[in-house]
Formats: sequence, C-alpha cells, structure tokens
Amino acid sequence: GVAERVRFLRQDLFQTDLSQATVVTLYTSPAIMLALRPRLLGLKAGTRVVSHQFTLGDWEADEQAIVERTSAYLWVVPANAEGKWELRLGGAIYELQLQQAYQMLHGSAEHQGKRSPVIAARLRGEDIRFAFIDRNGDPRSFSGRVAGDSMQGASRTHGQPELPWSARRR
Repeated sequence: GVAERVRFLRQDLFQTDLSQATVVTLYTSPAIMLALRPRLLGLKAGTRVVSHQFTLGDWEADEQAIVERTSAYLWVVPANAEGKWELRLGGAIYELQLQQAYQMLHGSAEHQGKRSPVIAARLRGEDIRFAFIDRNGDPRSFSGRVAGDSMQGASRTHGQPELPWSARRR
C-alpha cells in the first residue's frame, strides 16, 4: 500500500538530487558512507537516514537495532541550532549560546551576568530539548522546535506550571 509514495532509483549517489528525499536507505561501504555524510547533513531537517551495518563515523546514530546479529542504524537530520539566541521565558531574557556537533548541542545560558551551562541538549530533526539552571536557581527543562532563526516551545521546572518560551537567533 505504499507503492505510490516510494521511488527506487539506481543512480550515482554523488550526482543524484536528494533534496526531495524524506528517507534515504543505505547499504554501502564505510568509505562511501563517510563521503556521503556532508550531503546527508545538507538534507532537510527531519529527513531519516537508515543504514544496514555501517555507521556515519562520528555522527552518532539516533537509534540502533540489532536483528539477526546485524546492526541497523537510524539518523534524523538535525536542524541548524548553532549560534547566539535571545531566549524569552516569562519576563526573563537569557542569552543562549549553542555549539552544535550533528544532533548534539553544548553551550550556556546567561541572565544578568549569571551564566549556567546548557545540559542534556539534543536535536532530533527540528525538535530540540535542553536544560539549564534558571535565574531562580531551579533546574529548568526546555522542549520545542527550531524553525530557521526562531525557536519556541514549553519549559518546565519541578513544582511549577509549564511556561511557553521563544528564542530568536541574533
């Protein structure tokens, strides 16, 4: 029941336009996988890349399954979240700085000269999640979506109601 939604192409992977792909399935050598990695990372955020047996080097898989002693890997192309962001939460404004390595994020959040490291930060396509210690000294988790130069979502801290947040890249 998916024949009208699937296309199988036998073409040169380095010449074929993959920009319309939503899923790319690979069973090729490790060297080809690494050579393809920049092209795969350039696909639309949320595109799924599935590989039988071989990895994409230091780009950690989002999921791995072992079936009959053979590994299968899934990567979800991450959005671009790197940079300096102005994050608004309630009446507070934080300067959020993010560095990105594939779907993994590191950085800090600063409010009125007080800086907190960003922890547990990760992307899955356009979905983002991270945490930091807020201006009140409480650990606060954030979940949301990245859309170009803006982000928005919901934030939680223990014992408090959920708050909306938004951010704009500067």
